[in-house]
Amino acid sequence: FIYFIIILFYFILFYFILFYFILYMLTFSFICCDPITIVLNCVVPFCLMLSLY
Repeated sequence: FIYFIIILFYFILFYFILFYFILYMLTFSFICCDPITIVLNCVVPFCLMLSLY
């Protein structure tokens, strides 16, 4: 049961970091004002997240 809580904690932490990373990438893309970069910065982290499972 304790291990489950630890795993859950790391999972939440991982999503928290990922969320901020995507948010940071999006804001950075909007500064550049390039749709291709926005798409890449949105899709690439998502693909990386999927590859981890």
